[in-house]
Order: sequence, then C-alpha cells, then structure tokens
Amino acid sequence: MTVSEEEYRLKFFLDNGFVRRKCKVCGSAYWTLDRDRETCGDAPCQDYTFIGRELKPGVDVPEVRRIFLNFFKCRGHEVVKPYPVVARWREDIYLTIASIAVFQPFVTDGVVPPPANPLVISQPCIRLVDIDNVGLTAGRHLTIFEMGGHHAFNYPDKEIYWKEETVKLCHEFLTEEIGIDERTITYKEDFWVGGGNAGPDVEVCVDGLELATLVFMCLKVRGEEYIPMNMRIVDTGYGMERFAWFLSGKPTAFHAIYGELIDAVCRDARITPPDDELLAKVAKASALMRVERGRTVDELRRELSKVTKIPLEKLEAEVAPLERVFALTDHTKCLAFMLADGVVPSNVGEGYLARLVIRRALRLCDLLRLEEGYLRKLVDEQVKIWGRDFPKLNRMRKTIMEILELEEEKYRTSINRGRSLVARVVKGLKGESLPIDALLQLYDSHGLPPEIVKEEAERLGVAVKVPDNFYGLVAKLHQSARPVKEQIQYNVSGLPPTKLLYYEDQYMFTCESRVLRSDKGYVVLDQTCFYPRGGGQEADKGFLVLGSSKLEVLDVIKIGDVVVHVVAGEVPEGAVVKCEVDAERRLGLMRHHTATHVLLEAVRRVLGEHAWQAGAQKWPDRAHLDVTHYKYPDPQQLKAIEDLANDLVLKNLPVKVSFVERERAEREYGFEIYQGGVVPGRHVRIVNIEGWNVQACGGTHVASTGEVGLIKITKVDRIQDGIIRFEYKAGKAALEYVRELEEGLHNVAQALECPVEQVSAVANKVRTELRQLRKEVEALKGRIAEMALPTILERRSRGEKVIGVELDKVDYDGMTALAEKVLKKVGDVALILLSKQDDRALLVVACGPQAINAGLEANRLALEVAQGGKGRAGGGREIAQGFVEDLKGARDKIEEIRSKYR
Repeated sequence: MTVSEEEYRLKFFLDNGFVRRKCKVCGSAYWTLDRDRETCGDAPCQDYTFIGRELKPGVDVPEVRRIFLNFFKCRGHEVVKPYPVVARWREDIYLTIASIAVFQPFVTDGVVPPPANPLVISQPCIRLVDIDNVGLTAGRHLTIFEMGGHHAFNYPDKEIYWKEETVKLCHEFLTEEIGIDERTITYKEDFWVGGGNAGPDVEVCVDGLELATLVFMCLKVRGEEYIPMNMRIVDTGYGMERFAWFLSGKPTAFHAIYGELIDAVCRDARITPPDDELLAKVAKASALMRVERGRTVDELRRELSKVTKIPLEKLEAEVAPLERVFALTDHTKCLAFMLADGVVPSNVGEGYLARLVIRRALRLCDLLRLEEGYLRKLVDEQVKIWGRDFPKLNRMRKTIMEILELEEEKYRTSINRGRSLVARVVKGLKGESLPIDALLQLYDSHGLPPEIVKEEAERLGVAVKVPDNFYGLVAKLHQSARPVKEQIQYNVSGLPPTKLLYYEDQYMFTCESRVLRSDKGYVVLDQTCFYPRGGGQEADKGFLVLGSSKLEVLDVIKIGDVVVHVVAGEVPEGAVVKCEVDAERRLGLMRHHTATHVLLEAVRRVLGEHAWQAGAQKWPDRAHLDVTHYKYPDPQQLKAIEDLANDLVLKNLPVKVSFVERERAEREYGFEIYQGGVVPGRHVRIVNIEGWNVQACGGTHVASTGEVGLIKITKVDRIQDGIIRFEYKAGKAALEYVRELEEGLHNVAQALECPVEQVSAVANKVRTELRQLRKEVEALKGRIAEMALPTILERRSRGEKVIGVELDKVDYDGMTALAEKVLKKVGDVALILLSKQDDRALLVVACGPQAINAGLEANRLALEVAQGGKGRAGGGREIAQGFVEDLKGARDKIEEIRSKYR
C-alpha cells in the first residue's frame, strides 16, 4: 500500500531538528538528526557498530524488562501481566506472535475494552517461520523472544495518545533511560500488516540493529481492501533481547541472552568457541548479508568468507558448530515455554509445531554429538533460569520432562524405522532427484528429518536437495488457520434475532411462538425453547403443534442470531404454534453436558493442567471428551478420575450460569474458560461449577451436580497421537450400562458354574488351564510338523530341488520352524508348505542360499502358488508366506513348479 509522506512528517521530528533522508542501499525513507548519514541505520544497510561497546555493564534480559516496564509505568501506563504463548483466545493462529496479538481480535475490533489504557506489557512470543535462520544471523532471528509493548487504544470519543506522543516516549526511553546518543537513532518509514489490521509504522534503528517498531494501527484488512477502523491503536514492539544485546555489546545476542549457558553447552559438546574478536567480525559481516529465502547456508557462508577474509574451512570448523549451539539453546527455551503452557506434541495444531521444534533440537543434539537425554537436561536448565520470572515453568517441570522423554523415544524409533521407508520411496528414482514435496511428506507423516532422508537416499543413488528453510516451510504450513467449522447455509436476512427461552429457563420444555418464516421445511419463530445444535451438544427434538396437527422437529440450527427449525412439513407464516421439546432427551443432554465439565476438571486434576479439551460431543445417552495428553492413562489414574468426578456429583454443587463481560471473565478465571473453544461477542456465557470448573459455554446444563447422577467411564482410547478420548455415560444411561454389565457377569457366572463373587478367581483358573492346553497343542503341532522332516530329507536325497509338503492345522509359526530346520540341513532346496485349515490353506515358502543362487526365490514362488490357488502372498527371497483358497489349484501349481526344476 502506498502511504503518504505526511503520515510520517511529525511535529516531533520537525521541532527537534530531524531531517528526512532516503537510504542509499535500500531506498527507504528515514528520519535522523545526523545530516551526513547516508543509510537507514538498519541491517543489512549497516553493520553492527555497537558490538564491543558495553553501554550498561551487567544488563541481561530480565533487567531490560524491568527497566522498560518501570519507565512506562512511571509515565501513566498500567503494567499488564504477560499472556500465554499459546493463543487460546484466537481462532486464526496457534501461537502468540506479538504483543498486539493478545488484544486481537476482540479489543482491536472494539468488541471489548482493553485491560488498561494505556498499558505496557513484556510478552513472550514465538515465531517459527524463520526457525532455519536461528543461529546463523548472530541473533537477528530467534524462535522465542520477549516483545515489550506500550499500547494506547484511541476511541472516537476518547483520545489517549497517537503518533507524536508515541515517538516522543520512545525517543525519551532510548536517550534518557538507555543512554543512546540521539544522533545514532533513525526512524525508518514502513507499513505494517498483521492479524487483520494494518497501519503506517516507523522502525527504530541504532547502529545497525532494529530495536523497536512503532505501529500506528488504523486500518482493517479485508481481502485486498484496507478499511479505516473506528479506533486508532498504538502498537509498539520493543525487542527485550535486542536491547540486552545492544547494551552488553557482546558478539551475539545469544551471549547476551544465555550467558554462561552457551559456555556450558560448548563444554558438553567438546567445542572450543572462537574468540570474541572472530565472532564480532562474523556478526558484523552477517549484518550486511541479506538472509533471503532461497539462499542456501553454503551460499551465505561463502559470502561471509569473502567479506570477512576468513577461510571457508575455518568458518565451517569453528563457527558452524557454535551456530548449532546457539540454535539449540534458543529451541530449548522455546520448548520450555510451549510445554509449560500446556502444549502436548502431536500431529496437529500447536502440538505439531512443538514436535517440529523438539525434533529439530534433537537433530542438533545429534549433530553436536551430545548424549541421549541431553535435550531434557538443557530444557531443565532453561526452566531453572526463566522460572524465576515465569513461575509456571517450575510448576510444569515434571510434565515437561516426561513429555520430552517420550518424544525422544518416538524420534529414535522414527529414525530407525525411516531408513527402510526412504528406500521404498526412492525406489525407481535412481539417477533422479527426490522432489521437495516427497521430502516434506516424509517429515510431515513420518517425522523423518531431511538430513536423514538425504543421507539414505544418496546412499541409494538418488539426489536430495534440502532447502535451508525446510523447517520454516513446515512451520508455515501448520502455524495458522485453525479448521473452520462448516455451517449450514440458509438465508436469514431480514429476520430479527430469535428470543432464546432455553437460556431464560433451561427446564422450559414448552412455549408458544409466532412463525416468522416457513420455507420448504425450515421454520423461524420469534422465540423458541428448542436448543440448536452447537458446542458439541446435539439439538433438541420434539414437535411444533398447530391445532390438531403435530410437525416433528428433526433438527435445530443457529445462524447468527436466528434459530432455524428443520421440520417434517409446513406451517403458515404468522401462525402461533406450540413448541414441545422432548423433555427426557433434553434432560439427558443436560446431564451429559454438565458431566463433561465435571469430568474435564477431574481429568486435569489427575493428569495435569496441560490436559486441554480437544473436542467433545454430547448425546442424550452418552458423551465423549477428547483431551490432550502425551500417554495413555494408567488404571490408577482412570480410577482416580472417575472417583473425583463422582465425589463432585455427590457434593451436589450448584451449577451457576451467567453472562459476563469477556474481559472480566478472562481476568477472573483465565483463558481456561476457552476449553470448549473461543466464543464470539462482548459478553460470554459462563457456566460455573463453584470451586471446581468454570467455562465459557453455550450449552444447557442441570442446576446442580447431584442431578448428573452416576458418571461411568465406559472406554478410553488414544484416537490420535497426543489425544486421549474418554467415553462415558451419566445418570440413567450410566445406571443402565452398569445393569448390562451386571447381567453379563451373571451370565459368565452361570457358564462357569460358580457364584458371582467367585467369577474372577474361577476365570483366572480357567485361563491358566487354557494357556497350558494351548502350549500342549502347539507342542503337538510342532511334533506333527517335525514328522515330515525325514520324508523331506529323503526326497532331497533323490534329487528333488523343489519339495511340496502338505500339513494339517499347523500354524505359520510351526511351518516356519519346520522350514528353518530343513534349511539348516540342506541349503539348496526350495520348500513349499501348505497347511490345511477350516476354510483355506496357509502357505509358507522357504529357499536356501544355494537355491536362491540357482534362481529360486521364495517371494516369486509363493506368488505363483497363491495365484494358482486364488490367494495372496508376499515376503523376501529367503522366506515368504500367504494363503490359498483353492487347494487343488495350489497343488497343480506346485506340481508345475516341481516339474520345471527337476
């Protein structure tokens, strides 16, 4: 978008002697007090001239944060606590990527007021699109960073401050608080777009480093259009880590952020870091390099060698290993924050992004030749360091360590399994290159790092080019856009909002309503007591009664503020109908919905606060709840969950429902209210089981937990990696389920001819006896199979190269054992075994080494026999197995093969 120069021609600049210049390198306009300056002051137009100059001794990130927050607090800004790094309040992104992101969309759209105005915050943020550049640019790129922001929200009837005051505050902070020479400061003109908003901005640069961005948000982005907002918002971002780097003058940002931790990792990796002079030289040169997507690391390193006059071999030997240490320390801090905020690694959403960072960090550990388990050790150190200012890290430490241990096991398994998978994928590509899509698919579906794929594929003669921004490409595919739920399309324009009587009284099952529209089975009423499908709760059913006719209500949906009833028939518009809700069905739904809230809290209290609702569905007679968790719960945990839930039911706690301002609900209850997803609007409907669970929820609930009745977990499944599903029944449905189990138990007791109380003991005895009998049967089968051994050897002595043998009711294990015994004695034979079962015959083919050399291969022979016998088979050259359904056809095919090799 083209922005007028007047947007940046501020009175502050003009009154204080700033002049507007154009950068001779990038062409950007900027404001400066230095009339001789020729560049905008930002990398790569200028190098890092601050390196080697310590402006404030001993300043680290926590100290910078304290200075920043205190400065703005003293100037009328209220300090707001940081939000989570997982953006639970957003539907369009998974991770908090900027300080303004915590106020989008509700505050920036004017739906809710900000928590304070003006305010200041230091917000941990995570961005993964540039993850491949972390470590390569001396600290210009990080996956996790703190963005300090002072924000002012200007309304049409209330102005806080705008451009002039924003720039003045920034300049005062830089010069008076930080002590920067104002002649070195530049304000570079730019235009910012993000999160559906936009506006002109100035980037604040000093000595080659962009320290802050001052955005003047005044536009809403809709497609390609920029629409003026009712509000004007000051959105600033100050890099806490960049300020720490700038003030310390250290060679890289990583030294300023992590200090002695860098040295510790180098020692553990047996790396001797380059001296500060060499690092400073590399960092300054890297500032002048454009790290663009598409440029390879090799290209960048060659350019760096050329600029610095440092031999390429020296850079690769001394600097490259240290860059991996930088990336590893960055990634482990990122993981500490992600996992502490409840992210469970999985194959979807934020869980996918966490796994991406974990696996890249594990790969870095391997490249640095660090011991197995080192990732956990380093994350633990990060928890200790940052837990002082973010205590949730300490509280979640045990869970973080358990998750990382399991993830490392999965990673190692993927690597071991992956080599054979790569061989299958590249089969037929010899002399060609593996497409990038295939490389992404191998990572996306199987977790195979591209370096492993490259190593194995090139061993097999297939070229692989790994993009240097590979992990960034993967992150970009998964970092935004939560799935949008499909909505039935029906035109409700011109209709007023439906009055929702089921919110006024959740026990209302009848009402009278006027028909506003009736169109091909879709009926809209002025008011209704029918609950529409939504929030994981099924819709009410029942009837619309008009005189002597009753129309069945098949479904109920809500479109915007209008409730649409799907009915079997037509009613005249303007008529008054009686709504009759199926009361028993509604009560079943209410019990199961409240039971879901009860059970979710029990799950979180037993498994941990990382367990987050990933989905739920409620029917009148059952429900299921999906939660994020990294392993299958053990029997003791399941018992504890069920006990906790039923103890809560017995306490008969009130279930209070109220509409609350969103900002007040978030302030009082936290973002846990969004367990069931983000709900729109200024006011949110809060369902509060006092002292137990609070959620924003639009469903119908019973008035107290006692009405839920018995909660019985009927099944627990891991439906996908990182997601556990609890299936359960409540109230009458639970009682009926228990009665069914009891009836089944009585039937078992009757079959075992014992009292119900002794079923367990008698069943165990029967099981032990059955196992013993099975062992005896298997032993007999083995002996029967072995009886064929002398015959087979005798036939081989007569010169038979292919020997077919039929057995009776011997399983694959027995057949394979027989084949192995034969091949130990004679290695030049092909053995074809058929074992008759009830409805088919099992097939095993085995070939000795000399037989294989003579052209007899088990997989080929097995396939021929299976085709002749209308069956299937597969395997390797040494041994193959399958089955046949046409025994005569298989015999004929075996005879044909025997004749061929006589």
